[in-house]
Amino acid sequence: MALSLEGILSMKSTLIIEKGGAFSTGPEHVVRQLKQLKIPFKTFKNRSTDIHSTEALIREMGAYFHRKKIADSLCDKLTNDMQLALSRAKDYNESPSVAVIHFDRTSSIYLLVTDNSTAAKMVQWAGGQMAIHGDKSMIRLASPEIIAKANPDVILMTGYGYDRLGSDNMIDQLPGVGETKAAKNHQIYRVEEHDLLYLGPRTGENVLKLQRLIHQDATVQEGI
Repeated sequence: MALSLEGILSMKSTLIIEKGGAFSTGPEHVVRQLKQLKIPFKTFKNRSTDIHSTEALIREMGAYFHRKKIADSLCDKLTNDMQLALSRAKDYNESPSVAVIHFDRTSSIYLLVTDNSTAAKMVQWAGGQMAIHGDKSMIRLASPEIIAKANPDVILMTGYGYDRLGSDNMIDQLPGVGETKAAKNHQIYRVEEHDLLYLGPRTGENVLKLQRLIHQDATVQEGI
């Protein structure tokens, strides 16, 4: 949404894949200039909103780039990993509560991923439940009091915020966070943002990794 004409031209791009939808490519004048230069734009029909549509998008891309066999192989892996993850989820007797902190916005306000997000789907597939509910957006502002009151069993913090804080000790001392069961039981983990907020061919693999974290299950294979 904030494309630089010079930046794109410097990479000698021969194709631009456009997301489309509500948050389309922009700004408009840059898109217009790119199209005047006759750089091809491609928008794929399928959107990855669940596992089925993710596989459909992978196959659509495979057909477009003449890589059908690779696309089929990625879809097979996604299907198999998801089947294994969902099967394992049925065996857990408990459903740990999980809070996902996108990043620490300031010392007293956090951005939390809500139960209307892809991350919430993945937590549920892994056999957990979101600790904080009741917001229609995918990400919401939250105070330390909200986090402390939710008292999650596990906190997943995306890399940006986790790395910015520098150490596990600093994270455990964050307002609100330090009062949770997750902090007291040392169950605060760093996760890659794109692995948790977007669906793709490694989603099943990432759900299996989540199971290993939130259930402390050493029998779950990582990187299947």
